[in-house]
Amino acid sequence: DIVNASTATYSPAVAADGSVYFTHPDPQTHHTRLYVSHFAARRFQRPQPMPFSDGVAADYDAAVAPDQSFIVFSSNRPPTPPNDSDLFVAFATAAGWGQPIRLGPSGIEARLDPDLSTLYFTAADHRIYRLPIARWLAQHAEKKP
Repeated sequence: DIVNASTATYSPAVAADGSVYFTHPDPQTHHTRLYVSHFAARRFQRPQPMPFSDGVAADYDAAVAPDQSFIVFSSNRPPTPPNDSDLFVAFATAAGWGQPIRLGPSGIEARLDPDLSTLYFTAADHRIYRLPIARWLAQHAEKKP
């Protein structure tokens, strides 16, 4: 019940430790925002908004790495063209979450394959696409502080 606080909670992504990332409207702006409810002491904790998801832009459809080292999501944040959604990735750091980086393609409903080498997503033409991301992730992980 702590996660399902309304009928507008959707797009769950579950990490290996049971924590769940999901989309829910921001109470002030009503734009979709990403939240996490950590699983600890055999129960879900109070959901917290992701720090990079401020409710100004619409962020949604999270796909999280099992170890929570990165998260991929859709957003209409800049530099996304008007009336579109691009894919973004944010990396976990020792200090929290880094700023989202645009992956490039427009897309929604991102899903990671089991070995985290490929991202699958739906585009505006309602087709499913795949994007090899292993090399890209390795390059960006090397640049993290």
